[in-house]
Amino acid sequence: PGQEVWFAGRKLRVVATLSQTGIGYMDRVAFMPIEGARRLLNELKNSYSGKVNKRPTANRQSAMDFGHLISGSATDSPLPKDLSPDGVSMVFIKVSDGTLSKALASSIASKVDGIAVILLNKNAAMVKSAISQAMRPLLIPTVALVLMATMVVGVVFSMMVRERTRELGLLRAMGARRRDVFMAVALESLLVSIAGSFTGVVAGGSLLLVFKNNVMDALEVASLWPGPAEVIAVSMGAMLVSIIVGVSGALYPAYRACLMEPSKALGDCT
Repeated sequence: PGQEVWFAGRKLRVVATLSQTGIGYMDRVAFMPIEGARRLLNELKNSYSGKVNKRPTANRQSAMDFGHLISGSATDSPLPKDLSPDGVSMVFIKVSDGTLSKALASSIASKVDGIAVILLNKNAAMVKSAISQAMRPLLIPTVALVLMATMVVGVVFSMMVRERTRELGLLRAMGARRRDVFMAVALESLLVSIAGSFTGVVAGGSLLLVFKNNVMDALEVASLWPGPAEVIAVSMGAMLVSIIVGVSGALYPAYRACLMEPSKALGDCT
Protein backbone atom coordinates (compact mmCIF):
# COMPACT_ATOMS: atom_id res chain seq x y z
CA PRO A 1 0.00 0.00 0.00
CA GLY A 2 1.16 3.51 -0.84
CA GLN A 3 3.34 2.57 -3.79
CA GLU A 4 2.72 3.92 -7.29
CA VAL A 5 2.19 1.55 -10.19
CA TRP A 6 1.59 2.00 -13.89
CA PHE A 7 -1.80 0.68 -14.96
CA ALA A 8 -3.01 0.99 -18.56
CA GLY A 9 -0.66 3.91 -19.21
CA ARG A 10 -1.50 5.83 -16.04
CA LYS A 11 0.30 6.09 -12.73
CA LEU A 12 -1.96 5.02 -9.90
CA ARG A 13 -1.42 4.85 -6.16
CA VAL A 14 -2.11 1.53 -4.39
CA VAL A 15 -4.41 2.00 -1.42
CA ALA A 16 -4.50 -1.62 -0.23
CA THR A 17 -3.67 -5.13 -1.36
CA LEU A 18 -5.76 -8.27 -0.89
CA SER A 19 -4.54 -11.70 0.12
CA GLN A 20 -3.83 -14.08 -2.74
CA THR A 21 -6.66 -16.51 -3.40
CA GLY A 22 -5.00 -18.81 -5.94
CA ILE A 23 -7.79 -18.06 -8.45
CA GLY A 24 -6.16 -16.48 -11.47
CA TYR A 25 -9.05 -14.13 -12.29
CA MET A 26 -9.34 -12.67 -8.78
CA ASP A 27 -5.57 -12.39 -8.30
CA ARG A 28 -5.20 -10.32 -11.49
CA VAL A 29 -7.99 -7.84 -10.72
CA ALA A 30 -7.46 -4.18 -9.81
CA PHE A 31 -10.30 -2.54 -7.89
CA MET A 32 -10.94 1.20 -8.26
CA PRO A 33 -13.85 3.66 -7.88
CA ILE A 34 -16.38 3.44 -10.69
CA GLU A 35 -15.82 7.04 -11.87
CA GLY A 36 -12.07 6.52 -12.10
CA ALA A 37 -12.60 3.27 -13.99
CA ARG A 38 -14.88 5.01 -16.49
CA ARG A 39 -12.35 7.80 -17.12
CA LEU A 40 -9.61 5.23 -17.59
CA LEU A 41 -11.73 3.21 -20.01
CA ASN A 42 -12.54 6.34 -22.04
CA GLU A 43 -8.83 7.08 -22.37
CA LEU A 44 -8.11 3.50 -23.43
CA LYS A 45 -10.87 3.58 -26.04
CA ASN A 46 -9.16 6.47 -27.83
CA SER A 47 -6.51 4.04 -29.06
CA TYR A 48 -9.07 1.66 -30.50
CA SER A 49 -11.51 1.98 -33.40
CA GLY A 50 -14.81 0.26 -34.00
CA LYS A 51 -18.35 0.29 -32.69
CA VAL A 52 -18.86 0.00 -28.97
CA ASN A 53 -21.35 -2.53 -27.69
CA LYS A 54 -23.68 -0.94 -25.14
CA ARG A 55 -24.26 -4.35 -23.70
CA PRO A 56 -21.92 -7.36 -24.08
CA THR A 57 -23.44 -10.19 -26.05
CA ALA A 58 -24.19 -13.52 -24.39
CA ASN A 59 -21.23 -15.14 -26.12
CA ARG A 60 -18.89 -12.35 -25.02
CA GLN A 61 -20.32 -12.49 -21.51
CA SER A 62 -19.72 -16.24 -21.39
CA ALA A 63 -16.11 -15.57 -22.33
CA MET A 64 -15.72 -13.52 -19.15
CA ASP A 65 -16.95 -16.17 -16.73
CA PHE A 66 -14.92 -18.36 -14.41
CA GLY A 67 -14.67 -21.21 -16.88
CA HIS A 68 -10.91 -20.73 -17.13
CA LEU A 69 -10.67 -22.33 -13.70
CA ILE A 70 -11.45 -25.67 -15.34
CA SER A 71 -8.87 -27.33 -17.54
CA GLY A 72 -9.22 -26.68 -21.25
CA SER A 73 -11.63 -23.72 -21.07
CA ALA A 74 -9.30 -20.74 -20.98
CA THR A 75 -10.57 -17.77 -22.99
CA ASP A 76 -9.26 -14.41 -24.08
CA SER A 77 -10.17 -11.25 -22.21
CA PRO A 78 -12.45 -8.71 -23.94
CA LEU A 79 -10.87 -5.68 -25.59
CA PRO A 80 -11.48 -2.16 -24.24
CA LYS A 81 -13.19 -1.21 -27.51
CA ASP A 82 -15.86 -3.83 -26.79
CA LEU A 83 -16.79 -2.27 -23.46
CA SER A 84 -18.92 0.77 -22.73
CA PRO A 85 -17.95 3.18 -19.94
CA ASP A 86 -21.65 3.50 -19.14
CA GLY A 87 -22.26 -0.23 -19.23
CA VAL A 88 -21.58 -3.17 -16.96
CA SER A 89 -19.55 -6.17 -18.04
CA MET A 90 -20.01 -8.30 -14.93
CA VAL A 91 -22.10 -8.24 -11.76
CA PHE A 92 -21.39 -10.34 -8.68
CA ILE A 93 -24.48 -11.28 -6.64
CA LYS A 94 -24.25 -12.70 -3.13
CA VAL A 95 -27.45 -14.47 -2.14
CA SER A 96 -28.70 -14.98 1.40
CA ASP A 97 -28.81 -18.37 3.07
CA GLY A 98 -31.66 -20.53 1.90
CA THR A 99 -31.89 -18.92 -1.54
CA LEU A 100 -32.15 -21.33 -4.45
CA SER A 101 -29.28 -20.11 -6.61
CA LYS A 102 -30.27 -22.19 -9.64
CA ALA A 103 -33.82 -20.84 -9.59
CA LEU A 104 -32.52 -17.28 -9.19
CA ALA A 105 -30.09 -17.73 -12.09
CA SER A 106 -32.86 -19.07 -14.34
CA SER A 107 -35.11 -16.17 -13.39
CA ILE A 108 -32.43 -13.57 -14.19
CA ALA A 109 -31.56 -15.22 -17.51
CA SER A 110 -35.22 -15.31 -18.56
CA LYS A 111 -35.97 -11.69 -17.65
CA VAL A 112 -32.78 -10.02 -18.96
CA ASP A 113 -31.77 -10.48 -22.59
CA GLY A 114 -28.20 -10.79 -23.86
CA ILE A 115 -26.54 -11.94 -20.65
CA ALA A 116 -25.05 -15.15 -19.35
CA VAL A 117 -25.51 -16.28 -15.73
CA ILE A 118 -22.68 -18.21 -14.16
CA LEU A 119 -23.03 -20.09 -10.87
CA LEU A 120 -19.77 -20.01 -8.92
CA ASN A 121 -20.76 -22.97 -6.77
CA LYS A 122 -21.18 -25.04 -9.94
CA ASN A 123 -17.60 -24.31 -10.97
CA ALA A 124 -16.45 -24.98 -7.41
CA ALA A 125 -18.23 -28.34 -7.50
CA MET A 126 -16.51 -29.17 -10.80
CA VAL A 127 -13.12 -28.29 -9.32
CA LYS A 128 -13.87 -30.34 -6.19
CA SER A 129 -14.89 -33.30 -8.34
CA ALA A 130 -11.71 -32.99 -10.42
CA ILE A 131 -9.56 -32.93 -7.28
CA SER A 132 -11.42 -35.92 -5.82
CA GLN A 133 -10.91 -37.94 -8.97
CA ALA A 134 -7.23 -37.02 -9.00
CA MET A 135 -6.77 -37.99 -5.34
CA ARG A 136 -8.75 -41.25 -5.40
CA PRO A 137 -5.97 -43.34 -7.05
CA LEU A 138 -3.57 -42.13 -4.33
CA LEU A 139 -5.56 -43.75 -1.50
CA ILE A 140 -4.02 -47.22 -1.78
CA PRO A 141 -0.42 -45.91 -2.13
CA THR A 142 -1.02 -43.68 0.89
CA VAL A 143 -2.19 -46.60 3.04
CA ALA A 144 0.77 -48.67 1.82
CA LEU A 145 3.19 -45.87 2.75
CA VAL A 146 1.69 -45.60 6.24
CA LEU A 147 2.09 -49.36 6.78
CA MET A 148 5.65 -49.28 5.45
CA ALA A 149 6.47 -46.34 7.72
CA THR A 150 5.10 -48.26 10.71
CA MET A 151 7.27 -51.28 9.86
CA VAL A 152 10.36 -49.10 9.37
CA VAL A 153 9.81 -47.49 12.76
CA GLY A 154 9.47 -50.97 14.28
CA VAL A 155 12.76 -52.09 12.72
CA VAL A 156 14.57 -48.95 13.91
CA PHE A 157 13.36 -49.31 17.50
CA SER A 158 14.12 -53.06 17.46
CA MET A 159 17.72 -52.19 16.58
CA MET A 160 17.74 -49.54 19.29
CA VAL A 161 16.49 -52.01 21.91
CA ARG A 162 19.10 -54.55 20.82
CA GLU A 163 21.89 -51.99 21.12
CA ARG A 164 20.66 -51.03 24.59
CA THR A 165 20.26 -54.55 25.90
CA ARG A 166 22.86 -54.03 28.65
CA GLU A 167 21.33 -50.73 29.80
CA LEU A 168 17.86 -52.24 29.90
CA GLY A 169 19.20 -55.28 31.77
CA LEU A 170 20.82 -53.02 34.36
CA LEU A 171 17.55 -51.15 34.83
CA ARG A 172 15.75 -54.44 35.44
CA ALA A 173 18.49 -55.62 37.83
CA MET A 174 18.24 -52.35 39.80
CA GLY A 175 14.53 -52.92 40.39
CA ALA A 176 12.83 -51.38 37.38
CA ARG A 177 9.56 -53.09 36.62
CA ARG A 178 8.60 -54.46 33.22
CA ARG A 179 6.09 -51.64 32.91
CA ASP A 180 8.84 -49.06 33.55
CA VAL A 181 10.98 -50.46 30.73
CA PHE A 182 8.00 -50.56 28.39
CA MET A 183 7.05 -46.97 29.22
CA ALA A 184 10.64 -45.78 28.76
CA VAL A 185 10.84 -47.14 25.21
CA ALA A 186 7.31 -45.98 24.39
CA LEU A 187 7.97 -42.48 25.76
CA GLU A 188 11.14 -42.18 23.69
CA SER A 189 9.21 -43.16 20.58
CA LEU A 190 6.56 -40.56 21.44
CA LEU A 191 9.11 -37.77 21.82
CA VAL A 192 10.88 -38.74 18.59
CA SER A 193 7.54 -38.89 16.77
CA ILE A 194 6.48 -35.45 18.03
CA ALA A 195 9.78 -33.88 16.97
CA GLY A 196 9.74 -35.61 13.58
CA SER A 197 6.09 -34.78 12.85
CA PHE A 198 6.59 -31.11 13.76
CA THR A 199 9.66 -30.88 11.54
CA GLY A 200 7.83 -32.60 8.69
CA VAL A 201 4.76 -30.36 8.93
CA VAL A 202 6.86 -27.19 8.98
CA ALA A 203 9.05 -28.33 6.08
CA GLY A 204 6.10 -29.62 4.03
CA GLY A 205 4.02 -26.50 4.67
CA SER A 206 6.91 -24.26 3.67
CA LEU A 207 7.42 -26.13 0.40
CA LEU A 208 3.68 -26.03 -0.34
CA LEU A 209 3.57 -22.30 0.34
CA VAL A 210 6.45 -21.70 -2.07
CA PHE A 211 5.34 -24.04 -4.86
CA LYS A 212 1.52 -24.06 -4.46
CA ASN A 213 0.95 -22.05 -7.66
CA ASN A 214 3.22 -24.39 -9.63
CA VAL A 215 1.37 -27.41 -8.26
CA MET A 216 -2.03 -25.96 -9.14
CA ASP A 217 -0.84 -25.03 -12.62
CA ALA A 218 0.43 -28.57 -13.15
CA LEU A 219 -2.87 -30.08 -11.93
CA GLU A 220 -4.83 -27.42 -13.85
CA VAL A 221 -7.22 -26.78 -10.98
CA ALA A 222 -7.96 -23.71 -8.88
CA SER A 223 -6.41 -23.16 -5.47
CA LEU A 224 -7.94 -21.39 -2.52
CA TRP A 225 -5.40 -21.01 0.28
CA PRO A 226 -7.19 -22.11 3.47
CA GLY A 227 -7.61 -19.90 6.47
CA PRO A 228 -5.64 -20.17 9.73
CA ALA A 229 -8.20 -22.53 11.31
CA GLU A 230 -8.02 -24.98 8.39
CA VAL A 231 -4.21 -24.82 8.27
CA ILE A 232 -3.97 -25.55 12.00
CA ALA A 233 -6.50 -28.40 11.74
CA VAL A 234 -4.69 -30.06 8.82
CA SER A 235 -1.30 -29.62 10.50
CA MET A 236 -2.54 -31.12 13.75
CA GLY A 237 -4.11 -34.00 11.82
CA ALA A 238 -0.86 -34.71 10.00
CA MET A 239 1.09 -34.59 13.26
CA LEU A 240 -1.43 -36.92 14.92
CA VAL A 241 -1.09 -39.48 12.13
CA SER A 242 2.72 -39.29 12.35
CA ILE A 243 2.67 -39.73 16.13
CA ILE A 244 0.31 -42.71 15.89
CA VAL A 245 2.54 -44.33 13.26
CA GLY A 246 5.68 -43.72 15.33
CA VAL A 247 4.27 -45.00 18.60
CA SER A 248 2.55 -47.98 16.94
CA GLY A 249 5.78 -49.04 15.29
CA ALA A 250 7.61 -48.94 18.63
CA LEU A 251 5.04 -50.95 20.62
CA TYR A 252 6.38 -54.39 19.70
CA PRO A 253 10.05 -53.50 20.39
CA ALA A 254 8.95 -51.98 23.70
CA TYR A 255 7.04 -55.16 24.54
CA ARG A 256 10.09 -57.30 23.77
CA ALA A 257 12.26 -55.03 25.90
CA CYS A 258 9.97 -55.34 28.94
CA LEU A 259 10.07 -59.17 28.68
CA MET A 260 13.86 -59.20 28.83
CA GLU A 261 15.30 -61.06 31.86
CA PRO A 262 18.10 -59.12 33.64
CA SER A 263 20.45 -62.09 33.91
CA LYS A 264 20.06 -63.00 30.23
CA ALA A 265 20.42 -59.37 29.08
CA LEU A 266 23.63 -58.91 31.09
CA GLY A 267 24.90 -62.32 30.06
CA ASP A 268 24.42 -61.62 26.35
CA CYS A 269 26.48 -58.44 26.64
CA THR A 270 29.48 -59.95 28.47
